[in-house]
Amino acid sequence: MPELKHDEKIHFIPVVAVGYICRPDVIDVMKTVSSKAKAAGKFIGSGLSADVRFAQILIDCGVQWLQAGSDFEYMINGCDYAFAEIRKTVS
Repeated sequence: MPELKHDEKIHFIPVVAVGYICRPDVIDVMKTVSSKAKAAGKFIGSGLSADVRFAQILIDCGVQWLQAGSDFEYMINGCDYAFAEIRKTVS
């Protein structure tokens, strides 16, 4: 992995992993990026789905701010739950 260079113009460093983002090698990269960004005085934040397991991985990697889930995700999950409950009453 290339060294991060301090540059005041860099405010966002994307960590993109094609495939399974919970692989140990990907987590190691996230930890490296997080520690180097913190050392450069940057605040570390991340967006993710409403996934408790992945949120904990990000916290363990040093992420200081999490945006978990989205309106659309919560609406879909709420509808799935409501209709599953409704189906139970008519079965």
